Amino acid sequence: MDKSRQDRLNKMLEDKPDSWLREEIVRLCTLAPECFVRVIQDAMQDFGRATWLVDELVLEYWELAVSTITYAAKHPREYFEDSYDDEWNYSSCDDEWSNDDYDNCSHTYSLLEKIEGLANECSSSMRRVLIEHASALYGRANEEISEDLLNLCHILCLKEEDWRFLINQLMRDSGADNSREILDILLLLRDEEAYEELRLKHLYTGGDYLELTHFYEEKGLLEQAESYARKGLVQGQWSIRGLMDYLIKLYKEKHDVGGLQWIMDTCFERCMSHMEAVETLFDTGKEIDEYELAKNCLLKLIEHSQGSNCKGLYSKAKDFLTNQDFQAIEEQLLEKLKKANLDAYLEALIQREDYLLAMDIVENHIHRWMGSYTSQDYISILRLLEPLLPYRVIEAYEKLANSFIRQGAGKRRKNYLAAVRSLNDMKRVYLEVLNDPAAWRQKIVILRGLNESKRAFMEESLVLDD
Repeated sequence: MDKSRQDRLNKMLEDKPDSWLREEIVRLCTLAPECFVRVIQDAMQDFGRATWLVDELVLEYWELAVSTITYAAKHPREYFEDSYDDEWNYSSCDDEWSNDDYDNCSHTYSLLEKIEGLANECSSSMRRVLIEHASALYGRANEEISEDLLNLCHILCLKEEDWRFLINQLMRDSGADNSREILDILLLLRDEEAYEELRLKHLYTGGDYLELTHFYEEKGLLEQAESYARKGLVQGQWSIRGLMDYLIKLYKEKHDVGGLQWIMDTCFERCMSHMEAVETLFDTGKEIDEYELAKNCLLKLIEHSQGSNCKGLYSKAKDFLTNQDFQAIEEQLLEKLKKANLDAYLEALIQREDYLLAMDIVENHIHRWMGSYTSQDYISILRLLEPLLPYRVIEAYEKLANSFIRQGAGKRRKNYLAAVRSLNDMKRVYLEVLNDPAAWRQKIVILRGLNESKRAFMEESLVLDD
């Protein structure tokens, strides 16, 4: 135990007349620092909640917590669950972290909460000491503890001078970028000049530029707001969707077609995949009745959309473009859909009323359903074709049902249930489209006869008799 701590302890033990008792308490506090807390709490019974005693108590809480915090700083973890129940999977943790380490962290959180509860009672000098120590460790421990340390600093800041002191401490840490934390404090203090100066020095992401854009907008500096929004769209490293939305709204209100076109061109010049923004630009072009702008956006969507994003493109183009413009791109669009997304291609064929080709494709790709019955796109296509090509649709449903029945034994009832759903679709075609219940009864009798040894299927198929 250092001399300073020894002197403080002796001061609290002045009312203990027995020298042996005083020596024994000192010995216990040396061996087990936790005993010092009990001594302080006991002294409060005699001296009341004097500021110097509160300072001693919070300092002791900090000393007890700092060992675990320092350990966490040397063994940082990317993630840490603030949970200590039996379901927490300790096996997924870093080998250097044991269950005891996590228990220690739980105790550390409790100690930090106790310090927070005493923030209003301790002296300003003690608050500065704690802010200095806590900010020095901020960012060096795991994420959870770091957040608690910063929260502790915020609670300890009761006056503007405390906040300024915290800013200085965060700025002294050359090994970390604490600009985000400092910017938040400057906004809290309404120090717009210092905020603007620091914000301009730290513009990396689209979010940084958007924050500065809103700052200027709130100050009524609309030209600067627009300027930095445009800069962010060109220079921001990521998270630029917010900037796109801001500029789209701005140029839409100003009916600035050139500005809207610039957004789309910039997006594709930077090879950024923001198809949702281009969709928004397309809708904006339609709303402000700018055909060429909307057309250019639509052509970009057609050119760059992939996979499921292709769905709806055919109808969008057909509904919006003039007949001449649509005819000029229709074949090219169909070829793209055929390669990019079969569901979108089938969707286009149905709209073209090319039902035979759509049915051929469904039959050739029905193997995609094997093992599941979740392809709602194909199911919807078949249902559209039911009144047009009922017998071919019945064949497709039967083929699908038989494939599930063959696989049923391997996965118990799962595939039998899928087979029954397919047969129920087939039943609907017989009854509602063909109005031929006799043909349906004959079909189901034959299917059951072929599969009478499959007890589970026979049981599941009973629902088809309703």
